[in-house]
Amino acid sequence: MPRVLAVPTLAALGLLVAVAGWAQADWQAELADEILIMEDCEVSFLTQVIERTVDGREVILAKVHCSDGRTFDASRDDSFAAFDFSICEPVEQPAAC
Repeated sequence: MPRVLAVPTLAALGLLVAVAGWAQADWQAELADEILIMEDCEVSFLTQVIERTVDGREVILAKVHCSDGRTFDASRDDSFAAFDFSICEPVEQPAAC
């Protein structure tokens, strides 16, 4: 009997993970679209991602690593706002950002 219960439990867990992934992918796709337009940056990967709800607003902070080696700090303080980008300079030392 435990094996029968384990299958629905695993399926439910997979569904929760999939839903969480979609929610995250929405803002990440918006960020990638915006930085491509504003800074001509094709996103390679993100680091230092912080997601918080402050006073009912979804606040997002992330470090964006472009495929050409540049790095930007990205932030937005509401899900309806555009992202703000600031380049991490000097480009040779992106950890300085």
